[in-house]
Amino acid sequence: MKVLVDLSTTGASITKDLARVTQQAGVCYVDSPVSGGVNGAVKGTLAIMCACPRKDYEALEGLLAVFGKPFHVGEEAGQGQSMKLANNMLSATAMAASAEAIAFGVKQGLNPMVMAEVINVSTGANTAIRDKFPKAIIPRLFNFGFASGLMNKDVQLCLEEAQACGVPMAIGSAVGAIWHETVERLGAESDFSEVAKIIEAKAGVVIEIKPSSSKE
Repeated sequence: MKVLVDLSTTGASITKDLARVTQQAGVCYVDSPVSGGVNGAVKGTLAIMCACPRKDYEALEGLLAVFGKPFHVGEEAGQGQSMKLANNMLSATAMAASAEAIAFGVKQGLNPMVMAEVINVSTGANTAIRDKFPKAIIPRLFNFGFASGLMNKDVQLCLEEAQACGVPMAIGSAVGAIWHETVERLGAESDFSEVAKIIEAKAGVVIEIKPSSSKE
């Protein structure tokens, strides 16, 4: 039997339709979105979220392990999508909330790199503070390699799927508004780390390390 492994993130509803069509054609459909970004793809460390019958997953596991770590998240098409959207909603929330927190600290006179160091060994630790801020935002590089438009797409998909299944997302809706604004103002092709610029503009600060001044 032919097998189609779908690594895209399109939402559970579309994925279920694709599964029906491919199965009618005698093709095994594997709902298998990935997470880890460009770096994860290059290093072969992507998280691969497979939803398909267990026997099909076991047959594919070795092949999928070539480019990441496979997980069997469910038996039904759409469950892989739900796993990916839940993850990306958390990632998008961490980025937006961390930008607000760091902007607050900078406006109070704190060094953003010191803030990141403290938070990373404290209860506020998250991937945005661990990776995005020290590597892309504080140095003003904004080159983490994932487009704002893609993040916004995933957040909006999550909100739509949550509404469809009756799960309230008050926090998610606020996060969705921030990402929508990011795309509107900076463009879909902007790096997703540039969401910090939206927060900076409203706060009247720049998240950077100011050069020390010396008196002659």
